[in-house]
Amino acid sequence: MKVVKALARLKEGKTTIIVSHQLSTVVDVDTIYVLSKGEIVESRSHDQLVSRCGVYRRLWRTQNQQQQNDDEQFPEMMRVGI
Repeated sequence: MKVVKALARLKEGKTTIIVSHQLSTVVDVDTIYVLSKGEIVESRSHDQLVSRCGVYRRLWRTQNQQQQNDDEQFPEMMRVGI
C-alpha cells in the first residue's frame, strides 16, 4: 500500500505512465491499457475492465485468488503487517 500512496502523490496533476504486473497498483488510474504480445488488447478503467470478460478480468481474478490463498495459508503474516 505504500507504493500506491506514493504513486498517488507523485501523479497528482500530471500525466503518468505506470507499468505494473501487480494490478492493485493501477486500480485508481483513469485508463488502463492491457497489452498482450506487444499489442493493446483492452483499454478502460479498472471497473469497466473487470465488468467485461477479457484479459484484464482473468488476470485480476487470478491475482486476487492468489492473494486470498496466501492470506489463508499464512494468517500470522496478516497480523504482524508483513
